[in-house]
Amino acid sequence: MNTDIRISVSFLHHRKRLRLEKELGNGATSHLINLWLNSAMNHPRGTLDGMDATDVALEAGWYDDPQVFIDALQRCGFLETDSNGAFVLHEWEQHQPYAVHAPERSEKARKASKERWSKSINSESKVGSSPTSMLQASSEHARSNTPSPVPFPSPNPKPEEEENAPGKPSTPSASSDCPYQDFINSYSAELRELPKPKILTSKRRRAILTIWNFAKSHGKYSSVKEGLAYWQRYFQNVHNTPYLMGKAPDFRDGKTFQATFDWLVKTENFVKIIEGTYDRRKTPDTRTMYGREVAPISNGHSLKN
Repeated sequence: MNTDIRISVSFLHHRKRLRLEKELGNGATSHLINLWLNSAMNHPRGTLDGMDATDVALEAGWYDDPQVFIDALQRCGFLETDSNGAFVLHEWEQHQPYAVHAPERSEKARKASKERWSKSINSESKVGSSPTSMLQASSEHARSNTPSPVPFPSPNPKPEEEENAPGKPSTPSASSDCPYQDFINSYSAELRELPKPKILTSKRRRAILTIWNFAKSHGKYSSVKEGLAYWQRYFQNVHNTPYLMGKAPDFRDGKTFQATFDWLVKTENFVKIIEGTYDRRKTPDTRTMYGREVAPISNGHSLKN
């Protein structure tokens, strides 16, 4: 629906407007503009189909004799009738092209929105596949001494039929070895002060699966047992990071923050945590778990391995 119309600056002193004021009296211009505004909203093409003289007068806010108003508009050149007898605003398309083509713009926008939505749905349906080169790169970096890059979004496992294709190594299904509930239980046990996820929604399942596979693809663990131990250490060190627990303000602006389960399992936040972005702990007895210095874990592993 139109929300405005265009009026030329020359309209104020135009002969036709001055004549309308002379015939109908002061305020006639306001009634004409009322008619234009209502037509832009309800009759954008300028043809007042199905409207008689009374309807047109009411649209304009004219409550005296409607025929007097119609005759004055026609004599002054603001209103005409077409071959079917319908009232038509004079040269409406010439003066109000934006209003006239509003329906086409709305239809075009609707189709564009539908197309974007369709592409979004199709894109989400393809989330299950990941490029072979990404998996190869992850494997190569896991064997090298240089820091591994962090792909985002994280690569998801290949479909089962592709993984079991001839000539390719057989790997377990990524979704089958992801212990969703044990993962949440580990979070709840180590981070009792933080809000607990009460419902394992489909969105949370996807988030857990993504971060589980992400860490696994970067060599953090190779089995469910190792994975659960790794994430236990991860949550323990979140607990030992005052800023993430809401116990220490940000040194930049003094504001406090408290992490949540959904925030902690986002890939970008996981990377920041293991790289030491939020770690402000440094004591003579314990080196930081994150950053350049890595504290040893009882089983000989660390989050940075």
